Amino acid sequence: MSWAAGALLAIPALVPSAWSLDHGGSQSVLGAATVAGGFFCLLTGFFKTRWVFPVYIVAIAAADTVAGAAHGRHLGVMVRGLTARRGHHHFERRRSLTSMLFMHATAAGCLGAAIIAAFTYHMLRRSDHHTSLWVVSIFSGLLWFAGMAHAFTTVQTGTAPSRRRDHGKLAHVLEIFHYPHAVGSLVGIFLSSSSSMCIFIGGILYVFGQLCMKPVSLLSLWMIYFIFPVVSLPAVHVLQLVLRADAVRMQLLGFFMSAVTAGAGFYYRGSNWHRAHVLLAALLQSTASGTLHAFGRVLTLDCSPAGGEGAFSTWASWVRTAGSCAGFALASVYPGDVGKTFGMSFCAVVLGSCVLVFGNVSHERGVEAAGHVEEEAPDQESFHGLEEKGRQGRRHVSEPSHEKLEDNDGIQQV
Repeated sequence: MSWAAGALLAIPALVPSAWSLDHGGSQSVLGAATVAGGFFCLLTGFFKTRWVFPVYIVAIAAADTVAGAAHGRHLGVMVRGLTARRGHHHFERRRSLTSMLFMHATAAGCLGAAIIAAFTYHMLRRSDHHTSLWVVSIFSGLLWFAGMAHAFTTVQTGTAPSRRRDHGKLAHVLEIFHYPHAVGSLVGIFLSSSSSMCIFIGGILYVFGQLCMKPVSLLSLWMIYFIFPVVSLPAVHVLQLVLRADAVRMQLLGFFMSAVTAGAGFYYRGSNWHRAHVLLAALLQSTASGTLHAFGRVLTLDCSPAGGEGAFSTWASWVRTAGSCAGFALASVYPGDVGKTFGMSFCAVVLGSCVLVFGNVSHERGVEAAGHVEEEAPDQESFHGLEEKGRQGRRHVSEPSHEKLEDNDGIQQV
């Protein structure tokens, strides 16, 4: 309930946040969200009463949504200048560079999650749980405040074009609904985040609630789940380059891996899972979750026009928060019932795949609709044509010369 309240509390902040990210010259939004999140993290351990914790969760969830939108906007501005050209390798270059950037950003986030998980497990082993919670909260708050350096040491560049400044704040935020491929990407983000969170929480509750594994196995499972994407996501990027797949196809690959995990867990819900089975499910699902997270952001920001990255990333961040909250709620309602949690996750995965396939969501058409595709100039076309003719002419000239050399060698031998 607190998580959902935080997502609802972030809704009024979406309009000013998106406008400030795209039109403001300072990083005040990111700085305010960082200060709020860090402040409430520091206050978490000061009170022993339980009723105040929902207040902290609400504030932290809302601040995390705004901060995630700001960082997503920064990544979108970094790839704004990669303009594709129809019929040449420029679109493949933009696709490979954007996917590489977002995949490495996701891998770095997984590494940070592993560090937090290890520190939390180490502190919760102590007898005084209140002090341990206080130390973990302070450490998390310090990390939040460390993010303020990014807010106040960078200069916001690439502001919105002048033609977009005439729009109102509400119209600027709702502009995403004029781009159907971006809306389709938001649906995919919601379903992927909800299914990933439902599988993660449902699996954790089942493994340590029903299978009764030792606490040290929890740490091992967390480390495997969070650290393995650091290696697997770059490998997935190499696979994308080999297959020349776009963001939609890579999301379908992530949905397929999640479907295998959820389907296998649902099918063997009555069986006794061994450690090898749990390990294999963690490896596969961690890669699937990272792939869906990275390429969902790629598709959304590639479908955003220049000057609208802040609004589009704000929607993506809020939808991801809402989807994660929904998945967490579904897994918490049925603790230990892996059949229901994995079954609902499988349905969400199938629905997400159907939206991408039958909804005609296209990465290339989304990039074109956002204005990131240029027609090649006539002089460039003639230059490429002359260059190709020059290669063919050199090839034809070289072939007779080789034949003449062979004839001369034959005459000399005679």
